[in-house]
Amino acid sequence: MCTSISLPTRDGRHLFGRTLDLDAHFGEAVTLTPRRYPFSFRDCYPLTRHYALLGMAAIVDGYPLYAEAMNEKGLCMAGLRFAKSAVYAPCPREGRLNLAPWELIPYLLSTCATVAEARSALEDICVWDKPFSDTVGTAPLHWHMVDADATHGGMILEITSLGMSIYPDDAGVLSNEPPYPDQLNRLTALPYLRGDAVGLPGDYSSPSRFLRSATLRRWWTEQGRDCTGEAEGGGDFALSQFFTVLGAVSPTAGAVMTPEGGCHRTLYTCCMDTGEGTYHYRTEGETSVSSVGFRGFDLNGESLWAVGSQA
Repeated sequence: MCTSISLPTRDGRHLFGRTLDLDAHFGEAVTLTPRRYPFSFRDCYPLTRHYALLGMAAIVDGYPLYAEAMNEKGLCMAGLRFAKSAVYAPCPREGRLNLAPWELIPYLLSTCATVAEARSALEDICVWDKPFSDTVGTAPLHWHMVDADATHGGMILEITSLGMSIYPDDAGVLSNEPPYPDQLNRLTALPYLRGDAVGLPGDYSSPSRFLRSATLRRWWTEQGRDCTGEAEGGGDFALSQFFTVLGAVSPTAGAVMTPEGGCHRTLYTCCMDTGEGTYHYRTEGETSVSSVGFRGFDLNGESLWAVGSQA
């Protein structure tokens, strides 16, 4: 269970982030990858110089497996679980740049500055079913991307039995299932509600979270900023509203149970400010928001930096 949203602000910044909902921590830590960290890939050349990355990752054998991240140019990417629909290529394809699902965020954010550049790069990429190791497999995912330009939307990337599909981010929201076009059709079929939440679904299923977060986002961008004075509050007020929207789709502990008896809950909520280059996050059990930015780091370094690991 996860939900991601993008939110443009009136002062020209683009906010992007997600909830990460699971029944157990996965060793996640806020991780900065500097420009000279040697990114290796299973079927293509290593990257010894690249854009710096900042986001939440599990570091396994010295490698950052990012759940979401942004680069120093403001390009952001998040992977959300897509268990029923994701279908990767069973083997690498000749003449293509073959990347495993866990390599997509490192590669695209290391080499691309905008959504347009990432979309162009994907024309030559095959996503194949290559596990990280014998104990860390390939997660079934689809991806949400935005860049620093808040005047245009981002994109949604899905790999299914139909192949690779790229969609414009018309709703500014992504959840898990079904595929994005079906989620979008449900949104367009929902009657427009102005100033009244009666009729919005309240459960934590993926379609309900998509509809609820997309509607709340639309209310904020179309009318909420006028009645709350975002022009005076600027990006800081928009940041608080960002966490409010995602809070509306975060499950209460005990509300979503796994078949094995586990309890899905929001392990963390994050917001990446593409204008400031700052990663804001609130972890499970915390009421305050912590922030880490590119500024203050030696971005030309070679070693990973991580904080706040959850075992």
